[in-house]
Amino acid sequence: MKGSVKQEMMKEFSCANIKSLLSMTGLYLALLLSICVDLTGQNNSVFNLLEGDSLNISVEARGEIQWQQSSDSITWADISGENKSKLTLLAENNTYYRARISEPDCESIYSDPSFTRVIPVEDRKNIIFILVDDMGWRDLVCYGSDFYETPNIDKLARGGIRFTNAYSAHPVCSPTRSSIATGKYPARLHVTAYIPGKEKPYAKLKHPVDWTKYLKMSETTYAEVLRDHGYKTFHAGKWHLGQLSPIYHGFDVIDKNLGHSAGTDDPKNDHKYTESAMAFIEENKDSLFLAVISHNTVHVVLETRKELEDKYKAKEPGSFGQDNATMAGMIESLDQSVGILMNKLEDLHLLDKTYIIFLSDNGGLKTATSNRPLRGSKSQCFEGGIRVPFIVKGPRLPRNQQVSYPVISNDIFPTMLSMAGIELMPEVHMDGISLMPLLTGEAVELERENLFFHYPHYQSLPPHSAIRSGNWKLIEHYEDEKVELFDLSTDIGESNNLAGTQVEKRDELLQLLHDHLTEIGAQLPTPNPDYDPDRVNEGQHGTMDPEELLQPEYLNWDN
Repeated sequence: MKGSVKQEMMKEFSCANIKSLLSMTGLYLALLLSICVDLTGQNNSVFNLLEGDSLNISVEARGEIQWQQSSDSITWADISGENKSKLTLLAENNTYYRARISEPDCESIYSDPSFTRVIPVEDRKNIIFILVDDMGWRDLVCYGSDFYETPNIDKLARGGIRFTNAYSAHPVCSPTRSSIATGKYPARLHVTAYIPGKEKPYAKLKHPVDWTKYLKMSETTYAEVLRDHGYKTFHAGKWHLGQLSPIYHGFDVIDKNLGHSAGTDDPKNDHKYTESAMAFIEENKDSLFLAVISHNTVHVVLETRKELEDKYKAKEPGSFGQDNATMAGMIESLDQSVGILMNKLEDLHLLDKTYIIFLSDNGGLKTATSNRPLRGSKSQCFEGGIRVPFIVKGPRLPRNQQVSYPVISNDIFPTMLSMAGIELMPEVHMDGISLMPLLTGEAVELERENLFFHYPHYQSLPPHSAIRSGNWKLIEHYEDEKVELFDLSTDIGESNNLAGTQVEKRDELLQLLHDHLTEIGAQLPTPNPDYDPDRVNEGQHGTMDPEELLQPEYLNWDN
C-alpha cells in the first residue's frame, strides 16, 4: 500500500521565483538538488541560512500533512499548529524537518529523516587538507624522529590531535588516494596498484587483468559533495588517479602537478603549491573553501636545497637509522611550507574557522628513510608500509591530544562532511566513518573492529592481503600461501609469527579477510600459465587505460 501511495503523490517545493527569494532575504542556498524533491528519501537537501533568515517550503498531497522537527533526527515532535502544506524553516543550528503524510485508507508516510536540514552559515568551517607523498610513520619529531626537524608540523600536532594508529588503505599511492577521494576501499574500486602499475608476465601469479587504472567519474568524491554544498574547491599538486585532472572530480580550481623541478630552489614544488593555495585562500577568505595541497615530497627523486642537505650531512644519525641528509632537507622544506601556511591563516584570522588535516598516502620508502621499529616499507602491508602520520587541528577541538584507536584513509571523506556540517552519506563513503567523535573526545573508540588491506600485484613483495582486528594483525601471502599472525600490542615490529600457535585466532581472521574481499567484490591474483621461474624478475611498466577517456561523463562534459 505504501509503495502505491508513493507513486500517486506529488511533492514539490513552492519556490517558483528563487531569484526573487534570494534577493529579498539574502538567503544562502548551498545545495538545491532539484525543485522537485521526493519526501520518501531519494534526495536530502541541506540549506544554509544566515541567522534570522527563513525559507518557506510546501508539499502537495491528497491527505493530511503534519510537520515534525528534531535536533538529532531520532526523536521527533509535531510542530504545534503546523498541519498544513506550507512550513517555514528557520536558521536554527542542526535542526531537521520531516513531513508525516496521512493518506486515506493507508498508513502514514514519513519523509526521509534528513529531508531538510538547516545550518547557520557561521557554524560551517573551511577545510585544508595537506597530503604528503611517502612520508613514513617515524618521519616527524612528534612521531619519534630524532634526526629530522619538523617544528611547524609538531606545533600543528600540539594544537590538535595526533593519531598513533592511522593507516593508509593501501601501501602505494594511487589506491590510497582513491580511498581518500571516495571513502571506499581500493579493492572495492578495483584501483589496486599505483597507476599504471607494472606488468610481470612470467611471475607465478597474474595480477587482475582488468583492474581499474583511473578514478571513475561515476564515483562521488568528497570534493564534489563539498562543492555542491557551497564550498569553493582547490587542488594543487599530485593527483595520480588517471589521465583526467581533478577538475573532473569536484575541484573548481587546480594548480597542476609539476612533478620534480630539478636544480631549482624548490625542487619538489612544496612552496609553490603552498603559495598557490594561499592565494586561493585569500581570494576566498569570506567564503567557505576546501584547499587540498597534495605534495610530491618526499617521493623519489630525492632532491633538496644545498644548504639544507649540508646541514644534515653534518648531523649525527638518528636512533632509528634515519641518516639520509637529502631526505631530511626535503622534510624540513615541507615543514617550512606548513609554517608559512599557518602564518597566513593567522594573518587572515582564519585559524578559528578552519580545519587542517595532515596525512601521508603510505609508509616510507626503505631506500629513503627508516621506519623502525616498524617492519617493512612502502608497497608492503607490514606496518612500515601502511601506518602513517595523521594530524587534525580545528575549531573547538582539544589541543595536544593523542588518539590510539585504529583509523584509515577511507575515513577522510565522512570526517570532512562532519567538519562541514553536512549529513553523512554512508551509501557513498561506504567503507569510511566520521572520526569526529574521536576528534572531539566524545568517544575513545568507534563501531568498527576491522581494517583491511589488499595488494593483488607484485612490487617489492608478491601479492598479499592483510587484516587488522583489534591488536591482532594477519597477513596472507598468495604466492606461497603463507599466513602470518602478529599481536601488535607486544610486537609492533611484526617479528613473532603466531600463526602456528594461535590457530583459532588465525582461522578467525583469515575467514574475516576472505569474507570481506568477497563482499566488496575484490579481484584476486590467479595462476599464471606463462610462469617461468627463470624469468620472474622480468617486467615493464603498464600503460594507461584508454577506457578512461571514453566514459560517458567525460564525453558529455560541458567544457
